[in-house]
Amino acid sequence: MRIAIILSLGLLISVTYSAFTVDRSSLSAFNQFPTQCIFALVIMVVLPWFADSLRVQIWLRFLGKRERFVEVFRMMLASEMATAVTPAAIGGTAARLGWLISRGIAPGVASSIMLLNALEDTVFFLLALPLALLLSSSANSGGVTLDKLGSLLQQSPLTSPSGLSYILLGIIVALFAGWITWKLLPCSLKARVTGWREKVKHQTVLAKAAFQMMIARGRWRFIVTVALAGLHWACRFSMLTVLLLGLQQYVDPFNFFASQWLVFMLTKLAPSPGGTGGAELAFLFFYRSILPENLVGLLVGAWRVLTFTLPVGLATLLFLAFVKKGKFIDLKSFGLNKAVEAA
Repeated sequence: MRIAIILSLGLLISVTYSAFTVDRSSLSAFNQFPTQCIFALVIMVVLPWFADSLRVQIWLRFLGKRERFVEVFRMMLASEMATAVTPAAIGGTAARLGWLISRGIAPGVASSIMLLNALEDTVFFLLALPLALLLSSSANSGGVTLDKLGSLLQQSPLTSPSGLSYILLGIIVALFAGWITWKLLPCSLKARVTGWREKVKHQTVLAKAAFQMMIARGRWRFIVTVALAGLHWACRFSMLTVLLLGLQQYVDPFNFFASQWLVFMLTKLAPSPGGTGGAELAFLFFYRSILPENLVGLLVGAWRVLTFTLPVGLATLLFLAFVKKGKFIDLKSFGLNKAVEAA
């Protein structure tokens, strides 16, 4: 039920904005939307699931875990489902960790797999973003990417001297409060906390060892998983380009690719589940001044449906179908049992 509410809220935000900004005559532009573009967008929605499933399975096989691809794929559906009930910065990471631990993998080793997935994404971005800006025809002529980012940083109160001072003061106060709290804790509770810290240290050592081993001995696997990460993000970042091509609008695909990365990063700063509200605002911040005014309202809604509502909704339906057939593992390993029951 919570997932349905969140998805509905996201749609409501987009529909409300569209109702006040869309020229009704612009709706006719979607009546002639090419079938091949629709097909391409559907492929872009589901292809990242397969790419991410392969990334996880490659490292599981490297660690000697012979999990079937279908099981890993079901886990990916669960993690996609989890993005609707967690802040965008967390996404489906907790669901993936829960599933890995339920398969007998130590928490530290499971964390190393998640860390390696993040490194794969980072390596791809470090390679692809500069190349995209280099190939972009508008990067050096007022392109959306660099100018908007600079404007955003200048306007942000967090980057001002006073904002940084407040952040530093908050850190000092938090550290002092933590020190006082530790001194006031009873000895029995201190012992429990110390034991917990030792377990964390042990898992950290395991995570470090596993991470180093995967990097040192899994080089070709790392190259393959970086390529799969590229496939994932190429699909996510190119949906807006395909939308505009279907509407016969001029696009600079490389500049749009880079700017989509910025939009997704800003969405992760939104504390709401799935980045609801924050994603729409980030989209409007970057594209309102460069996209056709009569299409912006429709495009923000269509883009949000393709990048969030449709993937999460479809993954949820498939996930629940597996649960109904009794072919899924214990939902508690995902931390989603209550969400599924409510849905």
